[in-house]
Amino acid sequence: MNTTSRFVQLTKELKAGRIIFLRFFGFSVCALLFPLIRSWYSFKYFQYEIVVGDGFMQYSIFGLAFLFLWIYWKQLKEVSFKKHGTLSKIIFFSFAMICLFFPIRNYETINSVRLILMEYAIQGCGNLFLFFSFFGFTLLKKMKLQIATFIVITMFLSIAPILITEYWRYSSLITMVGLRWLLELFRVPFTMETVGFIVTIKDFKTSIGAPCAGIHSLIAFSALYLFGVLLTYDRTKNVSLAKVGFFFILGLASVYLLNSFRVMLILLVGAYYDAEFAINTFHNNIGAILFLIFFIFYSTFAYKHIGITEKRKNLSR
Repeated sequence: MNTTSRFVQLTKELKAGRIIFLRFFGFSVCALLFPLIRSWYSFKYFQYEIVVGDGFMQYSIFGLAFLFLWIYWKQLKEVSFKKHGTLSKIIFFSFAMICLFFPIRNYETINSVRLILMEYAIQGCGNLFLFFSFFGFTLLKKMKLQIATFIVITMFLSIAPILITEYWRYSSLITMVGLRWLLELFRVPFTMETVGFIVTIKDFKTSIGAPCAGIHSLIAFSALYLFGVLLTYDRTKNVSLAKVGFFFILGLASVYLLNSFRVMLILLVGAYYDAEFAINTFHNNIGAILFLIFFIFYSTFAYKHIGITEKRKNLSR
């Protein structure tokens, strides 16, 4: 198929599903503007602002949403919205606007984490009302599991900045436990200062701060794993929730150990090869490479074993 034929085919597909595409595009624009307007409103009238330290996590949700649209395009373009009338659109959109300008008074007396969670709850409710404004209940009835899974993944990505900012120290402590075990296993001489999360090998010293705490990897694994489970269920209709939970917990533990291994490699490269290379080039790339290799092998293994066995299926009948 040449470029012209592909373009013609794409045009036909978009025309066939123009209703869902336009609604999806409109919803995405509103969902993108919602936190920006909310942030401006809160700062202007209540003098507080929620600053997101890791924008990648926040905006990756929209990339995942368009991936969702692409994967389920054949099912989505056949959805009819005839029952979703103008009145219901107005009602749900009005509720979304109430959430957008809902005031949080006496914010000075509220704990910072609680304030952030309140803001995220308001934004979550606002986006939910926007969703019903654009799609009604039709889409939810047709794709309950898919949308529920997407919402869970979105929650993981949305709370990522809070987890990284507020709780990286706890994650760093767990990483240091794994790092100590690995260094002792490979008989590498080291010193460790738990208070400052500082580890030293020879003359190379580094601190296990927020970027090395492993929370990014945990959230990435959670989102990708759940999305893979969804696709596996859609393909096989044969998934054991107990096995899904088991391999999820096992995967989280493995990601922590992998992160400790990554930190150990950075320390070894810095101590025995080149400190500048370890801190910059090696540090910036080794995590993504290790995680990608790990996830490919782990997901290939896990997704083969999350199904319900034939013996159990026969018993259930």
